Amino acid sequence: MRGWVSLLFIAGCSWGIQAPEPPGPDPDATRLAGERLCYVFQHAGKPCRVSEDLVEVEGKTYRLGATITYSVDLGGQAARMVRYEASISGEPLSYGVEILGKGTSPTDALSRAAEEWAGLAGTALADAVLDTGVRAATHATLRAGGKKVEGDPPPAVQIGSYTAYPGAHDLRGATAPGAAMDHLGLLEAIRGEIDALDPSRPHSLLFSVQFDGKGFRCERAMIDGVDHEQACRVASTFEWPEPANRYQLRQFYMLVPRSADDEG
Repeated sequence: MRGWVSLLFIAGCSWGIQAPEPPGPDPDATRLAGERLCYVFQHAGKPCRVSEDLVEVEGKTYRLGATITYSVDLGGQAARMVRYEASISGEPLSYGVEILGKGTSPTDALSRAAEEWAGLAGTALADAVLDTGVRAATHATLRAGGKKVEGDPPPAVQIGSYTAYPGAHDLRGATAPGAAMDHLGLLEAIRGEIDALDPSRPHSLLFSVQFDGKGFRCERAMIDGVDHEQACRVASTFEWPEPANRYQLRQFYMLVPRSADDEG
């Protein structure tokens, strides 16, 4: 991915790139995101319907927006940087997750970006929408994708006033055999930041870290789509899954407010 990011900037200084001020969500990118998100719900056994930028599931309608922020077309290859957001009744659910999709055509690049977004953030979003206390959509999506997952869906994470639903992490590289993500440990490490959030509505978290062979480095940490330096500092010192070699890992969370009865 870093090579393609470099290409975006190189092309921007020469030819083939289009990087205007984003005019708003792109209809094709948004439709593809809706289709991929519906697949996630369907894997969990929930009927889902998509119409343009609207996704209907469990009697509720959610609005998606996918905005292309950068585009490159060079020599039969295409890349699209897409920012995805989701809302219900005008209230944000998932904020500003950016995905770089690359393929043999603009449509292929958008399709790959949508698929990656659905795996990383759409799984957490679906589990948060269903809010059953278990990661059913993530579990079912991993299984449908050929991942080795056994038994029942794992429980969500209880943290402060929220139920946290981790999405399926995006891993480039390899972790050591048996290595697992300590979701509660990471969320407890930024408990102060979580407790400072508005407990009346959902929130989203995104971490991107890299192991360079010597140690971990936080590339980005975002809370509700905004870069957060303190969360990134915490992520740099957190005990991420033991690596087998160099890797890059991204982890997305949806935080859903818990009722007073649940907290009790």
